[in-house]
Amino acid sequence: MGVHRQTFYFPSQRLFLPFNQDSLHSECLRRNADIHSLISQLGQLQRSQLEQIQTIPLNTEKEARSHFVGMREKLNSYSTEVAKQIAEADRLCVECADSLSPEQFHLLKENRHCLQHTFERLERQADAILARLDLATALLLEFTSRASSFQSWVFEHGRQLDSLRAESGDPERLDSIRRAFEDLNELILSKRPELNSIEQLAQRIEVEIAAYVDEINDRGGGMSSPICEGIALVTTTQLLQQHQVRETVLRAQEDYESLLSAKQELDQLLQGLSSNSMQYQQRLAEWLSHAEKQILLFNDLPIHPKELTEQSEELADFVNEISIQAPLLENVIENTRELFAHLGGSEAIALQMRTDQLKQRYNNLADDADSKIAIWEKALTLAENLLDGQTELKKHLEDVEEDLQNLSQVSLEEQFQLISTIESDLGPAREQLESIQLISCELQRLTTESRANQLAKESAELLRYFNSVADTVTKKAELLSKAERQSRLIFDVLDFWIDWFNEVQEQIVNAEKPAVDIEQLKQQLKQQRQLNDEISSERNGLRDMITEASKVARDLNLTLGGQEGQEALLTKVERTKKMAEETAELGSERTAELEQAFALAKELDSEYTELNDYMDGFERELCACDPITTGMPAKVLLAQQQHNNVISKNLLLKNNFFKEYSSTNS
Repeated sequence: MGVHRQTFYFPSQRLFLPFNQDSLHSECLRRNADIHSLISQLGQLQRSQLEQIQTIPLNTEKEARSHFVGMREKLNSYSTEVAKQIAEADRLCVECADSLSPEQFHLLKENRHCLQHTFERLERQADAILARLDLATALLLEFTSRASSFQSWVFEHGRQLDSLRAESGDPERLDSIRRAFEDLNELILSKRPELNSIEQLAQRIEVEIAAYVDEINDRGGGMSSPICEGIALVTTTQLLQQHQVRETVLRAQEDYESLLSAKQELDQLLQGLSSNSMQYQQRLAEWLSHAEKQILLFNDLPIHPKELTEQSEELADFVNEISIQAPLLENVIENTRELFAHLGGSEAIALQMRTDQLKQRYNNLADDADSKIAIWEKALTLAENLLDGQTELKKHLEDVEEDLQNLSQVSLEEQFQLISTIESDLGPAREQLESIQLISCELQRLTTESRANQLAKESAELLRYFNSVADTVTKKAELLSKAERQSRLIFDVLDFWIDWFNEVQEQIVNAEKPAVDIEQLKQQLKQQRQLNDEISSERNGLRDMITEASKVARDLNLTLGGQEGQEALLTKVERTKKMAEETAELGSERTAELEQAFALAKELDSEYTELNDYMDGFERELCACDPITTGMPAKVLLAQQQHNNVISKNLLLKNNFFKEYSSTNS
């Protein structure tokens, strides 16, 4: 493929040069490289200037301006080369537009605009910075001059105030000094607008310096500039601190306020020198006399928290009033000091003595009030603890009394448990009582004698109340213990008799029936009568025990007030009594039965002997009869039959006797 050739005309050189595509491409690359190099040089120039700015003291406007002028001159030296490169780039873009590729054309066009924009921006920035710097410099010069003049004026008029103060001790010149002070006062007040104007000028300087700093820190005109990365920005605050604009304004304000304060102090001094000094002393003396009487009212320290709280507030108000009067004392001292500096001889000494006396009285009053505050705070804590302890202990004792009153409504066992619990609780309660007594004693030492006597009386009453309840509990415990022992003894004896009578009843019920033999029957009757005697003897002893048990039951009712123990004891007594009566009745019935059997046995003894003899003879007669066999003759059998009939008839005749005897034996 052949090489395309084209002829180009360069007006600046008036030459016709043939170029092929390769040489045109090389020309674009070279032109782009030249433009890039020039942009880089401008960037390096900007970076160098910014780095130099960082080393320049910010308050050295002359040196800063010199650097920016130098930068502007260097920019001017680049103007010819920049214009040349821009023109060459424009020429290539116009004359070779058809021969350049789109990429080459746009790259060349972009580099051309970048060079033009960078150079123009640097020119604008340098011009703007120089303009801002010139304006800020002019404003700073004006500010420095006016601030310096104002501070000198303040210093001079402060000296005039000091001079008037030093001359105010002469009574003859007091009126002229007062007039001079009034003139000086008007001058001082009229200077306020000047200070306001300086403050406004400082605000304008701050605005201009901020704009100047913005121009310096405008590195890329809204575009990123890698060349300037890493360079610290200048801040408005740094520049203002370097120039001490704000500090100068603050000093001017402080100096003016100090002048106003000195003027006001001199005004007060002149007023005090005229009449207020003696008035202050008189007012302070009258107030001290009233306060010294008033503080005596707080010597009677209350002992109840409510009164203490109310009067503590009054005491706090009184202490606050003392603090409020402190400026009055200071005025007296200050006026005295001023007068003493201008007076002499005995008058100055007398004035100082009166002031010292007033000061001593005030300090004594303040110390006394502070001491009372501390005492009242301690007393309030003690009184609250005392009241809480007394209330709690009284409530506990009242509960104990209520439990003792309701003791009769529960069983004897529950009474023992309750009394045991109450006795165990009285130990901590006694410790609490001792603590209350100590608190009361400590509070007594803080209050007056009458209040202390009242506290001692309350403590004694509480102690008596506690001892009374404790004694009642102890007595109730002793009565319960005694009643328990007595009732246990009675119950044991009654249980013994119940068992004994029960055994006797079983013995009587299970006793053998009356014997048939009269001798044996006599023995049974004798034993039963002996048993009846024992029953009678035990019943007599039981009657004595029943009497004692009834007495114990009455004592239980009177001392413990309970029905349950009494009813249980009486129930046991009735049961024992019933057992004794039943046993005696069984013994009597057994004795009657034996006596009846004995009478019948004694009555039938002879008949029994006769019957026994008859039966013995009957048995012998039967034994004497021949045995009956089938081989006996009829005559013999008939005789035997007749003999048997006779025996049967005789037996029938004895049948009623047998029945009566059998019924007796049964």
